[in-house]
Amino acid sequence: MGAQLPAGASPVAGRVGAASPQPQTAYQTHSGHIHFHATGYFQTAQVGGRWWLVTPSGRPFYASAVDHVSASPDFDQGTGKCPYCETIASQYPSTASWATATVARLR
Repeated sequence: MGAQLPAGASPVAGRVGAASPQPQTAYQTHSGHIHFHATGYFQTAQVGGRWWLVTPSGRPFYASAVDHVSASPDFDQGTGKCPYCETIASQYPSTASWATATVARLR
């Protein structure tokens, strides 16, 4: 008996089937039973109302990353204060020293 697609899933977008062991990669793949068509490119696909990031080999994966880092002021509209600015000022002698420490943490 073949695998069945979840309700609302597109047979073009992906298929449900037995997961096979995959070599360790630089990204964390989903260990479930969802597998998508391998295109050779990173892509997005939707199955059962849920969107997935998909590897070039068709494996769904999770992305975890920093989207930006800035010491620029971000004021709380209710209080007019900048809590992050205050934290930086209390822990670093200058914005340049904050930047050096931040780059080291991100590496």
